[in-house]
Amino acid sequence: MAGHHKDGSAQPGDESPGVKTFGHLAQKLFNVPLFLKPEKAELLVAALAARFGLLSSLRVDDHTPSSSADVQGSGGSMESMVEPGYELSHGLAVIDIRGTLVQRTAGLRPDSGMTGYDAIRRSLYEALDDPDVHGICLSIDSPGGEAAGCLELVNALYAVRGEKPCWAILSPSAGGGAYAIASTADRIIMPETGDVGSLGPILIHIDWVEALNRGAVNVSMMQYRSPAQRPLHPAPLHAEDLLQFQERLDAAGDLLIQAISRHRSLSSKILCEISRRSLTAAEARATGLVDDVMPPDAAFRALLGALP
Repeated sequence: MAGHHKDGSAQPGDESPGVKTFGHLAQKLFNVPLFLKPEKAELLVAALAARFGLLSSLRVDDHTPSSSADVQGSGGSMESMVEPGYELSHGLAVIDIRGTLVQRTAGLRPDSGMTGYDAIRRSLYEALDDPDVHGICLSIDSPGGEAAGCLELVNALYAVRGEKPCWAILSPSAGGGAYAIASTADRIIMPETGDVGSLGPILIHIDWVEALNRGAVNVSMMQYRSPAQRPLHPAPLHAEDLLQFQERLDAAGDLLIQAISRHRSLSSKILCEISRRSLTAAEARATGLVDDVMPPDAAFRALLGALP
């Protein structure tokens, strides 16, 4: 049993719920590829910094957030998730995909912020098996999220493509893994004010040895097919470490690009060229990332009209 010294300090082996939560989130966020918009990643890092007392040692783009309130607009609590399910409307199953995407919901509360790949898969299969469902709408507003579990979901969605009409309607944006999910649909519709892109993964690197030795958290961001680091706080990497992380990042990105290329019949070369950009609606349509530009309600009506 964990104990305490007479002065109240924790003995080795003590682990508070907060530390456990931080460890779980850190494993998902740091030193692993993410199919996520870079700006969203910065907000998540800031949220962790504010929540777990790292503010004195972490800066994000020369801005030290004063509290977790700085990132409330980025999708809410790190622990809360949106359980998609689906709403049935006039024979159309609407599957909501909102906020940051993670591998599993892990039984966390569905009161906003994140969506699990497992929940999306379950919702899709239920909609396909439901005789009252004649079409599927993937209603998406997400910057992307974890790489773990994303490609497995994307491959599962692609495998059942054509069983029932399926459109992805962006409300208004899809980045990284969220766009990969959208790319499996028969059509992708986005509003004029939306954006798509950030197809190349990122990796947020933390030197844990340095953090433990000095009590300082140094963070840097690596991007797909780019040897340049964008420092969130100076974090020099040894050449071997840099190469290892870059190779891992590029391998994950190649798989994502290949999947999107397959779904949208676009060349991998073009997708690589735009992989670090967010595109406007006009750019996305011209490039072939989306099929049409219209408000979500108009897209929904168009899908209803296209149902058999």
